[in-house]
Amino acid sequence: MFISYRVGGGANTNIGPNVITTVTQKNMTVNGSNPTNNQRVINSLKVNNPLPALGGKDEPSIEELRNLVRYNFSSQERCVTIEDYKTRIALMPGEFGIPFRNNVMEIQNKVKVYTLVLDEESKLSTSLTSTLKDNIATYLSDYRMINDYIEVDNGKVFNLGFEADLFVDKQFSQSEVISQVVTTIRDYFDINKWGMGDNIYLAQLIEQINNVPGVLNVIDLRVYNKVGGGKYSSNEVPQPYSDNATRQIDLLGEYTLFGDPIGMFEIKYPATDIKVRVK
Repeated sequence: MFISYRVGGGANTNIGPNVITTVTQKNMTVNGSNPTNNQRVINSLKVNNPLPALGGKDEPSIEELRNLVRYNFSSQERCVTIEDYKTRIALMPGEFGIPFRNNVMEIQNKVKVYTLVLDEESKLSTSLTSTLKDNIATYLSDYRMINDYIEVDNGKVFNLGFEADLFVDKQFSQSEVISQVVTTIRDYFDINKWGMGDNIYLAQLIEQINNVPGVLNVIDLRVYNKVGGGKYSSNEVPQPYSDNATRQIDLLGEYTLFGDPIGMFEIKYPATDIKVRVK
């Protein structure tokens, strides 16, 4: 049996399990002695994908292309340092599957690659398939030092929720101001702008909110760690909580979300996880 398939299509081609259930075109021949039975066999063909199809990524931005050119120019045909491994993963051909974000660390004499992919809704996912993990390890094996042992594992996703209290100019429509502020927070946390381990400085976000027409002042900005419940990641941020019951994150007086080297922040459901109150 020969199966024909296409490669590519970006993040939109990431799909969940049990989605591919139909065949639009098939070329199947059964050479039994009974034509009726042959046709029954052909008609009985069914397909399914018990595992999600992940690893698709949209075309790189101009800035990502600049980095790739720089990596390609400076890279060697072997990985000696951790930075060499990071460079090599960034240059991995698409047929291996493309991790959305990754970081490389040396832990107990192992080269540990932590990776995040995008799911079928273009949200961060830790559901790496064994195939993608094997592909990354196989690809790197051609460049590793002979004594290096490579292990590929899932990164972490930290889901966030926001509450903002604002003073708003009464001459502006409150609903429009709220909508623009929600959009500002959502866009600031666009996962395409951040990498694993990045610190997020909320003072910059507050400045952008203050620049929204109609906003007079940001009174307060509270950040919550959304965990579990069948909707969110089970990972908890490394920062302490100021309220354990609500999982409000203690910003430690610095208005900063401190990154984890193997994790990324994400507002998974902006429509419900960003709340704005105006006065």
